[in-house]
Amino acid sequence: MSFRCPWCGSPVTVRGHRWECGWCGDFGDLSSLPSARRAAADWKHKERAEQINQALLPLEQGAFSILEGMRVYCGGEEGAREPLWKLTAYGISRGLRSAVRPDPERQELLRAFFAKYPILDAEKLLATAQAGTEVFAPEFALSKEQLGTFWQALLPQIPAGGSDPVWPDWLCRILEGLCAVEGCFCAGDGAPSPEVYEAVLAHHWKEYFHVYFSPEETVRCWDLARNENALCELLLQRFPHVFSPREQQLIQEGLTDELLETVRRRDPLLALRLWRTLLDAAQAHLDNPEAAEVLLDESVEPYMWDDNFLRAVLEQLEADPNFACQLFLWSAWIGPVQEVLLDTCIRWGEARLWEQLEALLRQNPHTQNA
Repeated sequence: MSFRCPWCGSPVTVRGHRWECGWCGDFGDLSSLPSARRAAADWKHKERAEQINQALLPLEQGAFSILEGMRVYCGGEEGAREPLWKLTAYGISRGLRSAVRPDPERQELLRAFFAKYPILDAEKLLATAQAGTEVFAPEFALSKEQLGTFWQALLPQIPAGGSDPVWPDWLCRILEGLCAVEGCFCAGDGAPSPEVYEAVLAHHWKEYFHVYFSPEETVRCWDLARNENALCELLLQRFPHVFSPREQQLIQEGLTDELLETVRRRDPLLALRLWRTLLDAAQAHLDNPEAAEVLLDESVEPYMWDDNFLRAVLEQLEADPNFACQLFLWSAWIGPVQEVLLDTCIRWGEARLWEQLEALLRQNPHTQNA
């Protein structure tokens, strides 16, 4: 760029920071030339823009890492876009929040990022962080105290290696990207590491799978593939001090029918309590023929001839309408259990109870298929 003399307009000679006009002899400091001042300002602006672009690079790389993981988890770029920018914004606001009072450079970086990628209002995000919260926290909060819905939904996708989670590559990429994004705005050395977030997720993963594989949840959902011994383990959980060593051995082997039979021989009322515990836990699935067969036919049918047991069953059928509905109205398994109970009502002169149970059985949609 050539500079001109402010007096005569002729080109000047520049030596270091000084200039001299060969035509009129004027001279001075380079900063006295308006064109030089404009050039210096342009250069500083260009230099600052380059610095911001360099500062944006790790932030963009973090967002791209999140995108790589989201593409796999969400099944493609289309589904990955929204969680990508939401998690990126969450990470930025989390970093800003940790900084308490973000310095001007971080604020400039924030505005430059959202000027380049106008997915969110930078000032609103900054205000939210300075107010002490993160944007999209209900979805993306990641701490031992709070787990957002996004992370909750992916817990079942994390495979197990023994009692510990095995981190899929796509999840590692998401966590690495989140840490990189957050680290661009954290104060000092407060940037988290992927290992920190993995530990948080592992904490929630273990809690989730403790519930998922628990006897209570397994029976309630009637998904015995999760835990084949769930029926017996549920009884032990509910009645921890009533079983003999032999009965505890049957529980370990998952032999529900033998367990109930063994208990019935010494205590018919306790056997009935155990049976009803299973019926109550799996009540929502009694219309499932497989579940109903296990709970009615396999569990108690073999000893429905025991008068002591039958007397206790009839007394509770008369006292508890829900119990009567479980066996006669809702059960998809219609067979010897209902037949023996109805015959016993007739044999013992329980005409009113027989009418009630018979009426329920006629309303059972599965009766016509029995």
